[in-house]
Amino acid sequence: MQQIRRPRSRRPITFGVYGCLAVGILGTALIGGCSSGGTYPVDLTATPQPTQSPAPQSLAGPWSGPFTVSNGRTGLAGITVGSDGTVTGIVISTTDGEEGTVTGTIDSQGNAEITFRDDQNRITFSGTGVLSVNSAGQLTGTLTRFVNGAAAGSASVTLNRGQLAS
Repeated sequence: MQQIRRPRSRRPITFGVYGCLAVGILGTALIGGCSSGGTYPVDLTATPQPTQSPAPQSLAGPWSGPFTVSNGRTGLAGITVGSDGTVTGIVISTTDGEEGTVTGTIDSQGNAEITFRDDQNRITFSGTGVLSVNSAGQLTGTLTRFVNGAAAGSASVTLNRGQLAS
C-alpha cells in the first residue's frame, strides 16, 4: 500500500508585524500567567448568584398575629422564619374570609421580600420592607405592597411568637 503525503509548501511562514505581536502576547500570557499577585482568574461568563444572608436568630421560628393593609383589609398571619432566612406561612383575611400563603426571605438586617398568594395560588401582591423584634418581643414592620409591579400602599404586621391557632 502506497502512502500519500501532503505536499509541503515551499513558501516560508511569515507573520508580519501583527503576527509577531500576537505570538509575543500569547507567549507572555502562557509563560507569565494572566493573573497577578497569586489571584485566581475570574470567569466572566458565569452568572453571578446573589448570596442570601441568614435571618438573625432573633427572627427565626414561628410567628402569628394580625396584619392590616392600607386598602382596609385586615387578617391574621402565621409564618415560620427559618434560620436560613426563608419565610413560609398562611394568611387569613378577616375582611372576607379568604385564605392564602406567604413565601419569601428575610436577611440578616431584617430586610424582607414576601409574596402573598390567594387560595388558587395566584399572586395577590408582593411586599418589601424591614421586620424587627420590638421591645415587647413582637415581630413588627411595614411592607411596601406591589401589585403587578406597581407600588400599591402598604401592609403592616405585629406578630407574636408561636403558631397561629386554628
